[in-house]
Amino acid sequence: MAQKTFFLLLIALAFVNCNKEIESVEVPPFSVYPNPSLGVVRVSLNPAVTTFANVTLYDRNGKTLQTATLLPQETVAYQLGEDGIYYLEVLVDNQRFKEEILNLTP
Repeated sequence: MAQKTFFLLLIALAFVNCNKEIESVEVPPFSVYPNPSLGVVRVSLNPAVTTFANVTLYDRNGKTLQTATLLPQETVAYQLGEDGIYYLEVLVDNQRFKEEILNLTP
């Protein structure tokens, strides 16, 4: 009987722990599109952002390809070279975000 009670208690605890609500999900303050790209990718700040952002594009080896300062409600377009993976780093409000971009040129 004690084993059955212990087992039921474990199931109840697992159920309670699995049903916790997610308090928040961090959404990046920018959009990168289209991704995957066919040669050109655009970066824009979300409308809620009221400050500038520093944007840096890197190749797959970590070499800096382009940098830009993006103002609120502004969009910047990057012409990507050969096929492969590129990395975008966005620094806004002292927070650093990274996004991977896949380029599939036709």
